[in-house]
Parts: sequence; structure tokens; C-alpha cells
Amino acid sequence: MKKALPYIIIASVLLVIGVIAFFLFKKKKDPFEDETDEENLTLTEAQFSIMVDSIYSAVSGWNDDQEVVETQLKKLKTSDDWFHLNALYNIKDSDYSLVERIERDFANVYVENFKKIINTIQPGLW
Repeated sequence: MKKALPYIIIASVLLVIGVIAFFLFKKKKDPFEDETDEENLTLTEAQFSIMVDSIYSAVSGWNDDQEVVETQLKKLKTSDDWFHLNALYNIKDSDYSLVERIERDFANVYVENFKKIINTIQPGLW
């Protein structure tokens, strides 16, 4: 037993180090990572690109334009459309995700309206 004790201690230390390293270096899952099923997209890449540019312009600067955001969100038909729009927006705006930008820049009444639009696609989507 005395001969095995150092091996048990070393194995325990290595196990603890491994567990700590796993949690430190584990990639956090981005809730809006582009995991879309491209077959479920109802818009073309060009249309998504225009939507992202329109929304980005609408939320950038001093004058946030909720009508532009609302118009663009109403074009989405599937949850995959929503996830893909978010993924593309996150490439355009490196400071905030689309949801963060909307929640940061708009009054609650507009945010709730945007949530209703998205949740008509699939309840609980936003």
C-alpha cells in the first residue's frame, strides 16, 4: 500500500489538473452560432446581406430606426433564418450580438415588439 500511495497522489493531482484545464479552455457555446440547416433558409445570402446591412445602419449612430429593424425581422420565416441572420450580424458588429444591440439601443416597448415578431416564428426563439 505504501508503494502505491505516491502513484495514487500523482494520479489524483493529474486528474484535478485535467478537470481544471477542461473547464478553463472549454469553448463557450455562442447561442447564436450559425448552426442553421441551409435547406430551411427562406432567403438568399444576398437578401440576408442586405438585411444585416440595413439593421446595422439602423442601429448605428444616434438615430436608431425601429421601423427598419421591424421590417427586416418580419421577413424571417424560420428559426434557421433567425439564427443565420444573427450569425451574419455578429460578423458585421464585433461589439454586440444582434439581440444585445437591439436590447441596448431600443426602448423596452420596441424590444418587446421585436420579440413578438421573432416568437411568432417559433415560441421562445428569443
